[in-house]
Amino acid sequence: MFDTKEIGQLALALLLMAFLISFTKLTVLSYLIALVMVVIILIPHVLAHKIVALKYEAHSRFQLLEWKRFWVFESAEFKHPFPIWLVLPALVVFLTQGAVKIFTIESFKLETKETRLGRKWTTIMESENAFVAMAGPIVNLVIAFLALLLVPYFEIMKEFALLNLWFAFFSVIPLFNLDGIKIFFGGKIQWVFIFIITLAMIVLARITNLWVTLIVALLLALLVAVWLLFSETFQPALRRETLHIVRP
Repeated sequence: MFDTKEIGQLALALLLMAFLISFTKLTVLSYLIALVMVVIILIPHVLAHKIVALKYEAHSRFQLLEWKRFWVFESAEFKHPFPIWLVLPALVVFLTQGAVKIFTIESFKLETKETRLGRKWTTIMESENAFVAMAGPIVNLVIAFLALLLVPYFEIMKEFALLNLWFAFFSVIPLFNLDGIKIFFGGKIQWVFIFIITLAMIVLARITNLWVTLIVALLLALLVAVWLLFSETFQPALRRETLHIVRP
């Protein structure tokens, strides 16, 4: 399921994330605890991409986030990809003395399998790419929910839950080659839904209990998604009707 290059890049991502999390209290013990946390945050995220990709007869390949173009044209590429996975998180954590941690670290690339040749579309469609991309953040939201259930018994689970939520949040930002850009181009409504529920859970998990957090976040995300769906579905028709009425 993982080739040698993926394992190497995955190890680098885990080591960096553990460093970011333990930066303000960097000891051997705190780093090891952070490393255990990031294994449970990142590995299920990556596996979710791979498992959902199999449904579309494709292979999801883990990649460290790189910036390859400085403009929109294919010819406008850096000679060597810029390692944004390393530079941006490290720069931010140093400049803020650990107050701000960003997890713009990982991406994935879909490769089709030979068995897909019998399908109507042999290339990966944007909607399929979006569903594969959504799988990772959704898994992190589920892990965060389970961790919040354990907060009364283990206080550290609150921090672990928030780390999962923040990782999901940075994943769904529609920039670079993060999951969010793939979800966005696959469908704005599904991107808005997962973005709102992630952001709402981050805010609400700090100020209220688990069930209120979950219910309010879901309702808020549903309301916004329904509003967008209504706008996209009915507003063009209403405009056509208005033009028809006022047309001489």
